[in-house]
This record gives sequence, structure tokens and C-alpha cells, in this order.
Amino acid sequence: MNTARGKSVEGLRVILAVAAKDVVDAMKNKTTISVIIGMFLMMLSAQAFPFIMKLAAIPRMIVYDAGSSRLIAELEDDGQYRLVKVDSKLELEEILVDMNAEVLGLVIPPGFDQALASGEPEELEGYVVWSSRSAASELKSNLEAHLERLLGQPVRVSVEGNVVYPSPEGSGHLVMVAGVLVVALGVVGSLMVPYLMFEEKQTHTMEVLLVSPATAGQIVAGKALTGLFYCLTAVAVAFAFNYNAFTHWGIAVLAAICGALVAIAVGLVLGSLFETAQQMSLWVSIPLVIIFLPVMLKATELSLPAALASFLSWLPTAALADVFLLSFSGNATLARALPELALVLAWAVPVYAAEVWIVRRSDR
Repeated sequence: MNTARGKSVEGLRVILAVAAKDVVDAMKNKTTISVIIGMFLMMLSAQAFPFIMKLAAIPRMIVYDAGSSRLIAELEDDGQYRLVKVDSKLELEEILVDMNAEVLGLVIPPGFDQALASGEPEELEGYVVWSSRSAASELKSNLEAHLERLLGQPVRVSVEGNVVYPSPEGSGHLVMVAGVLVVALGVVGSLMVPYLMFEEKQTHTMEVLLVSPATAGQIVAGKALTGLFYCLTAVAVAFAFNYNAFTHWGIAVLAAICGALVAIAVGLVLGSLFETAQQMSLWVSIPLVIIFLPVMLKATELSLPAALASFLSWLPTAALADVFLLSFSGNATLARALPELALVLAWAVPVYAAEVWIVRRSDR
């Protein structure tokens, strides 16, 4: 038993040594900085719409008038807010989620005008999307001050507990965020990780590793740890940009790790099969497009034939995007995420096994 434990400890040391060497090299070659900058630029594009909404000269407000109040005409004539009028509270919530910006939703109850005339108006209900909950107090205060100037008497807006959560299916901006997270993991894992193998071939250090006490499995595990470092560095930047959007951080972190493991496995196989990045780029563009196709189609909300939709749903990128969307929703549970995460990991296992086989054969 002590012998088995000793071998396990020694194997772990070898794996960590391989990973540490690659991570140090990445620091020296500024690869990590490149990952951070690339992810930063990618997330800026995903944040463009909410950022523009925030900088808009005229703030928007989603309004559901349940009783044909004159307040709507007053607000339109005043022009302080750009109103988006809806026909139901449900539609109000859907638009708030789609915008995913610091926008207030307002529900005007029936009989509001009569109550206002009596001097005891009913309070108005204000709604904000989860990601903008920190701005709820400011949005409420600004609207209350404006309504008092407009109507000549105080009007209370209640936002307490009126937070709108995205649905697990996702929509609007959040679908784009989930897609960017999946693409970022895929790009870093499948396009940067191959260089870990290319460099070993170019410097002929792979031969040294293969004749060392390290096994093929340990070499692959060490490279995978380095790839995980790359991917988690990139996803940390993405998480920082979107920290307000997540309602279940545990599910989001699990999704990032599982997605990274699949992308890394693909990257290691590509790095072992090809000698240079130029060779790889000639052959893998079409398979990679197919893998990312579910994410792109989800963002465009196109309806697909049932057979094609069923096929795409089994790809790991589709499952990963669904888990990220689940982590944004208000009623997510780990039990709901586990089947999708299991599907993602089910893709990783055979790919890692293939990579170990390839590395072992290269020792012959």
C-alpha cells in the first residue's frame, strides 16, 4: 500500500513539474498577458449594447399601464424618459431581461389617476433585471424625484423584491454572454493549447520527456493543467466583466472547468497530430465551425429542422451554453446542471484517451 501511495505521489510530482515548466514559460513569453488582453477585447464586444444603453442621453423605461392612466401622456410630453409601452407585466419582464441594462420597468395600477386626485395615490411598482439590481435604488430615486416635479406631489415607487430573473432558456444579451464564454474557452483551449505540443516538438524536448520517468498519461495531465491555467485565466476576465449577471456562481465555475477540459483535450490532440500551426489551420477550421455552430445559432434565434436541432444538442458547446444560461437564471439547481455537465465531460474522456495513445505511440 505504501508503494502504491509512493507511486501516486511521485506521479503527481511529475505532472506538477511538467505543468510548472509550461506555466513559467508562458509567463516569460507573455502568453498569459496575450490571453488576458484577447479575452478583454472579446468581452468588450459582448458588453457593447448595455454600455451604449447606459450612456444614452435619454434613459429608457419599460411601462405597463394597467388602467389607461394619464401619467403615460405626461411622461411622453415631458420627454425625460424614452418609454417602451407593453401590454402585460410578463412582456415587461421579458424586455427587461432582453435588454439586461440599467433600465427600470414600471407598472401603473388601475385607478391610479383617481387615487392621485384624492391625494393618496397608490404606489407604483418598479422592476429591475437581476444584473442591474445594484442600480435599483438610484433608478427608483431618480424616477420618484421626476414624478414629483411632473405631478406636483410625491409618488412612491416600490422596487423592494421586484427583481426579474432570466429564464434558464436565456434570451437577448445573456445568450451572447453565454456564447462568448463558450467561444472563449474553445478558442483558448483548442487554438492556444496546441502550442504546448508544437514547442516541445520544435525544441525536441518531447523526446527528453518520453525517455524520462514520466509516462504518457503524466505528460498529458501536465499539459492539461497548463491548458487549464490558460482557460481559467481567460474565463476569470469574462466573469469579472459579467459578475452581476450570475445568480449561481458554483454552477458557472463548474461549467467553466468542464468546458475547459474538453477544449484542452481537443487542443492537445491537434498539437500532437500536426507539426505546425499552419498545418493545423488548414484542416481544423471546418470541424471547429461545426462545434461552435450551436452557440452561433442560439444567438441568432433561428428555427432549425428537428433532426438538425437534435444533432446539435448533443455537441458539448450546446450543453455548455445551456449550463451558463442556467447559471444566470433565478431557479437554477445543481441537479438541473448535472446532465449537461455530464454530457460535456463524456466528450472529454475519449479525447484524452486518444491523446495519451498518440503520445505513447510517438515514443516508438
